[in-house]
Amino acid sequence: MDRSIAVAMALVAMLTAAAFVAPGPARSGVSGPLSPMPAAPPQDNISAYASGGYPVTSYDVGLSTGQVYFVATDTAADTSAVVAINDLNASRDHLLNPVATWTVLFHGGTTNSSLLTHAHYTIPVNLTYGGRWNITISATNGGFNSRLFTVQTFFATSSATPGVTLPAHTASLSVLVLKWANEQLYSAVTSVVVTGYYYTTTFVYTKIPGTPHPLGSVDLAWYNFSVPNDASGTIHLSVFANTTSGGGNTSATATSSLAVGRLGIPSVVLSTCPTGCVSSSFQSGTPVYTTIHALIAGGATGPATGVTATIKFEHGSTFVTPGGNPPATVVTDLTGSASITFLASEPAFATTGTNSVVVTVSDPADPSDTAQTGYGNFSIFNGTATPDVLVTWSSSEYFSGDTASAHWAIDGANASVTAGWGGDVWVAYLNGISGFSYHGALSPSATSGTITLAIPSNYVGSIILYVVISNATSARQVLSTAGVQAASLLLSPSETYYLPGDALTVQTSTQGAALSGTTLWATVVDNVGNWIVNGAVTGNTIPIHVPSSAAPTSYKVTVVALSSTLGTLANATVNLYEANGIDLVLGVTSSSNYIDGSYQPGQSVTVAYQFLARGTAVLPRTFTLVMSPSSSGYSSRGTVTVQTTGATGSFSYTVPNEVGNGVLIVYAQAQLGGPSCTSNCYTYGQFSVNVNKNPAALSYQLGGSGFTLGALALIIVILLGAVVLLLLWRRHSRPMLMKPDSGSGHGGTPPSPPP
Repeated sequence: MDRSIAVAMALVAMLTAAAFVAPGPARSGVSGPLSPMPAAPPQDNISAYASGGYPVTSYDVGLSTGQVYFVATDTAADTSAVVAINDLNASRDHLLNPVATWTVLFHGGTTNSSLLTHAHYTIPVNLTYGGRWNITISATNGGFNSRLFTVQTFFATSSATPGVTLPAHTASLSVLVLKWANEQLYSAVTSVVVTGYYYTTTFVYTKIPGTPHPLGSVDLAWYNFSVPNDASGTIHLSVFANTTSGGGNTSATATSSLAVGRLGIPSVVLSTCPTGCVSSSFQSGTPVYTTIHALIAGGATGPATGVTATIKFEHGSTFVTPGGNPPATVVTDLTGSASITFLASEPAFATTGTNSVVVTVSDPADPSDTAQTGYGNFSIFNGTATPDVLVTWSSSEYFSGDTASAHWAIDGANASVTAGWGGDVWVAYLNGISGFSYHGALSPSATSGTITLAIPSNYVGSIILYVVISNATSARQVLSTAGVQAASLLLSPSETYYLPGDALTVQTSTQGAALSGTTLWATVVDNVGNWIVNGAVTGNTIPIHVPSSAAPTSYKVTVVALSSTLGTLANATVNLYEANGIDLVLGVTSSSNYIDGSYQPGQSVTVAYQFLARGTAVLPRTFTLVMSPSSSGYSSRGTVTVQTTGATGSFSYTVPNEVGNGVLIVYAQAQLGGPSCTSNCYTYGQFSVNVNKNPAALSYQLGGSGFTLGALALIIVILLGAVVLLLLWRRHSRPMLMKPDSGSGHGGTPPSPPP
């Protein structure tokens, strides 16, 4: 036994010695490998640039946006270097690396810019997948260096409808994933996910139930969702589109918003005919055409669709039932409108006092929304003795130079009222033009007819028309008016914000007969004063071709309507702008320690940020974020500044100690670049924190798992109760020993004890 122990100890000693000797450097006099010296850092640098002359790290596929320029820098006294561009997924993309190569020369300087020689590589416009690429430089003295950049082949866009809605109603989000090259559908997308956030009525910023919601591998889709019952303010919807292939992983995002309001007071419009005859006075026994418009009120306004309108009728303060059998309730359509018809009949209504249509709207999808009531007041007159004259214009609005017409008709409760009455005369005045009038005679035997008159081509205002009817003993007249607007030009651009290389069109149209024979002359001037178009418009379309490189930042389009006899009759102008801008998205990613999702004053949370470029905007390398917290009783204090160096990342934010309970909204202003910045220098965003200074101790989560101290305490109580019950059960189930009977006073043998 002792001998075995000795052998083992000897082996341990040998292994220990080997462990100390093996890693060490070779000793003096002993040959062995020497540690390699570190390689010298490269002294040549390369950077990828866009056609606009600024450095970039990401390119969008397109004839202008996909042009890769470079700036090569040498500090090692090289006279030349080789620059190459490589696709890191070349085999997947069916390309051969390097996809482009140049030999650049340094003539007595240290920099070679391809922007000066127009040397560049255009990323293939038919490239399906994006991913990582690099640009490299290699020289004799300066060594090898490379710079990564990414290529994006698609983008996402979305639009929420309707623009404003009510809680508990259904809304939709349209999603499109398009190619950068030609804005056609991008069928190679792998997944599309929609996420929604909203503010509750208690100002808590939370997710829409059911989101994030995957839409699948779609390039065109609709996402229908129910607006939460407690939603208020604005719903923010974001789309994340991602594609993966051959190891590549690229994505795009899009955002849109949806306003949420509450029921507003409905409008009630009364008319003598189905359309265009608004009136507040009706002949007894005639129909009253009633149109109800339900509205959404609040931060945004719009039509309230699918709500219930309850209709009642009043004379004075007494509810009455009119003739015509009108419905008691109707439901509004997609325009928020509904129509009914009833009779202005006596004795339900009277010629004295106020008569009213009372409309109360309520939302069956959200009973908590307060019902709102609107009124349509009217009067009636008895037509048994005197007929009425109804005048209807052919249009509710005319333009300078148009021909206006009005239809007149004698009406009454019955034939005996209109008997013996016929036309007399008509007179029309142009408001504001003294001494100018039209007039004409009406046939005494006619009970209806049409009056036409030509509006001067330079007149704007209103037409005042008097129609007079008479019988053998008396006359009756009625006044009616129509508005006249200036003849005008309308310009409709295909895009208000454009990208380099886009083909723009501006459609022209005219309003008013005065412009029907005019010549439309168009001028298009860019932001530096270059005349792009100057001539007559052909086919009502003005084409504008935006250059793929060095595109103007704006265009001013002006169209003039010229008459050979009257000169300029109308003009219109529209401005078009190059799309650019930077958006900021912020969100708290730290999990709350409490089940109610709250954070405490003084607690640090992690805030994730992302800067997104729109159009031709380019993200700078540095970002300065200034956060300004604001809540009830705490505003404009405790600003925090964070300096970041990437377009995406996160930073730590400490909830101010002075904040009270409730939602803390932190407004962020991002300064992009340094003091020399001249454009796209700022962008804005915000995030919110639910603050609770004294959360319930039992709601504390263990390790952020959702398992709380309260749940743990309940389990402990249940276990203790189970132990007590087990002990009681065991006690009652144990057999009891009985004392033997002594047998005194009885004969026989005492009983044996139980086994």
